[in-house]
Amino acid sequence: MPIKGKLKHKISVNSFYTCFSDFNQDIFLAITLFSAILVLLSCIFSIYYSYWIYIPSAPEGKRNIGTFNRSILFYLVATFLAVGSFLILAVGKIWLALGIFHNLSELNVLFSLLLRNEKYTMRFKTITRFILLLLLFTVSLAPPWPFDVVFFKFFGLIIDTFLSISLIRLYYHNRNLFNKSKIYTPIAVEQEREDQARDSKDKKITNFMPPVHDNIFLIVIAAVIHVFGNILVTISNDFIMWAIFQFTYAVTFPLYACYVVFEPNSSRIQWYKISFVKEGFIFIACFIVSLSLIIIGALKTGVSL
Repeated sequence: MPIKGKLKHKISVNSFYTCFSDFNQDIFLAITLFSAILVLLSCIFSIYYSYWIYIPSAPEGKRNIGTFNRSILFYLVATFLAVGSFLILAVGKIWLALGIFHNLSELNVLFSLLLRNEKYTMRFKTITRFILLLLLFTVSLAPPWPFDVVFFKFFGLIIDTFLSISLIRLYYHNRNLFNKSKIYTPIAVEQEREDQARDSKDKKITNFMPPVHDNIFLIVIAAVIHVFGNILVTISNDFIMWAIFQFTYAVTFPLYACYVVFEPNSSRIQWYKISFVKEGFIFIACFIVSLSLIIIGALKTGVSL
């Protein structure tokens, strides 16, 4: 659980964590810079591939990457802003103006999983997201320390946990459907003449895309790694835990980018049926787990709420 402290940034502000006894700022900022660079490269490559390679080459009428993939691209960009800005700003109230977009974009990915019903119009979804943005920023900004960081961390943990569970469900749903049908998606490619030593004529061979659940598994790993890192810095205030947490960004978001490149159109995904009763129970479970982790962190670090 983070406690208040100072870091030497270009803009010196109160941070949501302390300078630990074994704190090494050079190592910490080096890890952050490394992670920010990888997240930036992930953003650039996934956006370039989606809009400059995949869409122009897609057949007419199919030049679309899908709402789910768009939400992941937004998640990548928002995360780069959050991680990259940390090199200038300490993780405090000023940084919150950018950091809140990381949480909101993650919530947006979750919405793209849960609010797929046609009765939820784009206008409804847009207004809902905007209201949530204002609400989350206000609730995170207004309270005095330590309630500001507690809410920000608590909200982030709930989203991280809920998204991880939802992606795991999506993976198993698609894997089970594939195991029943064994239907592969073909890709027709022209075989190279030099590879046809046994045949003087060009042939068309059929290659197959990997099953969609194989690509979904990439973002399952990414989500689990991210929530694991968040848990580490919630229950502990050791420097090594914060270093690991920062490094997880260098793993998590390149995996999200790989998914977008390997599965550039989310149309192959089979969505599981949404039951808001079941989603409600999952939310309550995530709420209880996140609250428990916050309490454990507060007790271990001596933060008095």
